[in-house]
Amino acid sequence: MAIPKFKSIKNYILNNITAGEFPAGSQIPTELELAEKFSVSRMTVNRAIQDLTAQNVLTRTPGKGTFVTGQKSATSPTNIGDIQKEVIARGNRYSAKVLALRSLPADEKIALGLGIHTGANVYYCQLIHYENERSLMLENRYINPVFVPDFIQQDFTTITPTGYLLEKHGLSRMEQTIEAVACTEKNADLLDIAEGEPCLYITRRTWDKHNIISLSSFIAPGIRYKYFFSRDYE
Repeated sequence: MAIPKFKSIKNYILNNITAGEFPAGSQIPTELELAEKFSVSRMTVNRAIQDLTAQNVLTRTPGKGTFVTGQKSATSPTNIGDIQKEVIARGNRYSAKVLALRSLPADEKIALGLGIHTGANVYYCQLIHYENERSLMLENRYINPVFVPDFIQQDFTTITPTGYLLEKHGLSRMEQTIEAVACTEKNADLLDIAEGEPCLYITRRTWDKHNIISLSSFIAPGIRYKYFFSRDYE
C-alpha cells in the first residue's frame, strides 16, 4: 500500500532532523521547494508541515519560514519520575491517551519479570503520553494485582500510572535499563513518527518495601526525549 504523499514529506523532514541534516533551530526547505522535490501541490506540503507544527517538531515564523523546534524533554535515569509533573514543570501541556486497561494471564516473560507463576492474572495498561499534543512516550505496564488491586479502576488520563503508584502505594526500589532501538512500524504508527526512527527503549521494574509490583517498558522518540544525569565526586 502506497504511503500518502504528505506522510512521505513528514518522514523526509523527521529523518533529516534525526540525521542532523536539519539541526535544532535550523530552517527547513520552503513549501515551494518541497512541492517541487516531491512533485506535489503546496497544499499537500502544507498539510505535512501543519501536522509537524502541531506536534511541536516544527515552528512557523510568519515572514521568515519554518524552523526545527529545539528543546528535547529530559529526565533523570536514576529517579522514578512522574512524566506528567515533568511536562507541567516545563510550562507545557500534558495529556494522555489510554489504549488498553484490562486483566490478562501472564506469559512466561511477564511472569518472570513480576516473580509470579505463568498464567497468573495481571493488570495491563498501555497509553501514550503527550507534551503540547505531541507524542512523547508509549508506555506498556504490567501490575501484580495482589499488591495493587485498585490499579485497574483508575483514570490514567488524569494521573499517570507512575504518579498513582508513587502517591498511593510508595515505591522503594527501581531496576531500569535503557537502550537505543529503531522504532517498529506498529509503534511508529502509535507515536506518529517514521518507522525506523531512533528511539529510547526503557524497561523498568519497581518494588514497594518487599515486593515487585510493576513491570513496564517505554518507547520514546530520540528526537523528543533524552536522559540527563549529574553526579558530584569528592
